[in-house]
Amino acid sequence: MRIDYLYYLLVIDKNRSVTGAARELYMTQTGLTSILNRVEEELGTQVFSRSRSGVTPTEDGKEILSIAWDIWSQWSAALELNRETSVSEPVNVLTAPSISCAVTIPLLDMMQEKEQMNNLLFQEVDEAAVASSIVNNHANVGLTYFTQKSLQEFQPVAQKYGIRIKPLLRDALYVILRCDHPLAKRKSLCLADIRGQQLAFLPHFQSDDYAALYQQMLDNGNRTIVFPNISLVKEAVLRGNMVTFLNGFSFRHDASVDSSSLCAIPLADNADNHELILCVVHQKLSNLQSRERIMVECIEQYFFSLNADE
Repeated sequence: MRIDYLYYLLVIDKNRSVTGAARELYMTQTGLTSILNRVEEELGTQVFSRSRSGVTPTEDGKEILSIAWDIWSQWSAALELNRETSVSEPVNVLTAPSISCAVTIPLLDMMQEKEQMNNLLFQEVDEAAVASSIVNNHANVGLTYFTQKSLQEFQPVAQKYGIRIKPLLRDALYVILRCDHPLAKRKSLCLADIRGQQLAFLPHFQSDDYAALYQQMLDNGNRTIVFPNISLVKEAVLRGNMVTFLNGFSFRHDASVDSSSLCAIPLADNADNHELILCVVHQKLSNLQSRERIMVECIEQYFFSLNADE
């Protein structure tokens, strides 16, 4: 019998309902009922009595559940011991390219203060790939941006797979240009104002969330160059007098390039499409290693302090 089936029995007993347990386990009621039937067949006895009001353990079931609890407790303790002693594996945090430069050093400092360790790996992936990688168990913790629409679309998926999403910062897209640029004195800019400019883009602007903006820039007769990271984008604006689009967090807190000669102008038109929500995405806390849980705490504390200062 699979060890996780014992846990399913315990969750059914806690809820006194197969339907309630299935909801907690992010499974279908039919699927969990099938597993319960299979377990009872393997054990050769009925664990639960069914009724319209729910389920209750049989006399045999009470003994089986007691043994299941002992086995599951010992198994969980063994897994936790393994997590605590696996110091060779780094804490891996997925970050969108527009976030990583600004958060790497502050989070590293916070983790060192709490854990006296620096076994961390910040891995840049496309914005959309952060959430999907965590759903597919390729990583446990990530930082990324959602638009309001993409966040709403991801919520049911997150609920199904037990993924946690916490909004950390409300943000928006800004037009970034040199302070001596002819448009720099404007209080806000529309896309039409940027017609004929040479634009520097990050790769994620070619993704679905930004496709309309990217295409409109092309239709406006702009010349575009895609750079692999935010540092090169800022350098292109500084040295080539190009124009780019960045979220406010990246512009204010990324220290990879001196931004004192740059300014950020709010993008005025189609505001709903340019509103961004910076979120931490992670597996449920019980599935995280202790150091991953500390990392999630550090992330939340860091952005809480930023919001308090602004």
